[in-house]
Amino acid sequence: MKQEIKILTPEETYQFSKHFSMQKFEQKFDFIYENQIPNVAIVIVSGLVQLISKKKVKAEIRPDTLLGAYNLLYNKEVRYGWRVIEGTELLILEKSDLLSYLEQQNSFLVQLFGIKFSQSLQKS
Repeated sequence: MKQEIKILTPEETYQFSKHFSMQKFEQKFDFIYENQIPNVAIVIVSGLVQLISKKKVKAEIRPDTLLGAYNLLYNKEVRYGWRVIEGTELLILEKSDLLSYLEQQNSFLVQLFGIKFSQSLQKS
C-alpha cells in the first residue's frame, strides 16, 4: 500500500500540472475497482478520492497526492478501489507519458522517484 500512494509537496503537484492534463469530475465516480491494474495514475489537485474495499470506505486521500504510479508502471493490482468525489480535480498520468519522462535523466519525475526507481524500471 505504501508504494501505491506518494504524498507530494505543492511544488511537485505544480510540476505535474505543467506536463499532464487535468480533469474535473462533476459527479461521484468509481475510477478503478479493487484488485485491478490501473490504466492511469492520478495526482489529486483538489477534492477527495476515497479508497474502497467491499463497498466500504477505508480511507480518504486528499490533494497533493500521487496515486497508482507504482501499480501502473509495474503492472501491479491496486489493493483498494478509487472513488472520485464530485468536484474533484485530477491530473491524469498515462503510462507512456510517465515512461517518457522517466527516460529523460533531468526530468522532474526522475528527481521525484529517484534514480534507483527509474533504473529498476528500465530493467523490467
